[in-house]
Amino acid sequence: MIPDNTDQPLYESLGKVIKVHGLKGEVVISVDLPEPQQLLALERVYIVDSLNMIRPYRIQQRRVSEQGTRQSFFVLLENVSDRTQASTLLGKEVLVDAGKLAFFDDVDDLSELVGFTLLDSKKQKIGEVVEVIENPAHPIFKVHLFGVGAILIPFVDAYVVEVNDEHSEIIVKDIEPLINL
Repeated sequence: MIPDNTDQPLYESLGKVIKVHGLKGEVVISVDLPEPQQLLALERVYIVDSLNMIRPYRIQQRRVSEQGTRQSFFVLLENVSDRTQASTLLGKEVLVDAGKLAFFDDVDDLSELVGFTLLDSKKQKIGEVVEVIENPAHPIFKVHLFGVGAILIPFVDAYVVEVNDEHSEIIVKDIEPLINL
């Protein structure tokens, strides 16, 4: 029997595409979040098209701009390569996976994550965060892996599954390629 998850939304609204920026297809999304810089960790958004279909877009480049109370999220999306393609997204609603914005709200000051225990996807202890490096694209954890030494892990959803403040733990996945860098 398939569980009924119809009460749980799959997506939540991030904002709307308000303008096209430049010639390479970059779009500007208007957002209103307490910590907009944490959007830099997003790797994917969804845009509701003119047929009311939800289309996924992988983010290739991202940056946040704050001017007074106005917050803008500039993104270059995969398969949107010029101004003409980007202009078809004007006024469209932008979504993220449900719970993603709450995940960002829970992480106010990334330096507080120093000392957190790192767990793999099987919830086995594998290391500890020793430093958080601020980076224009996204924050990076410097981690001491038990039996391996120090490695760097980008704070993006490709690697970070969950941050649990209550237990001072961070669950990560697919970090094996980072170990041999």
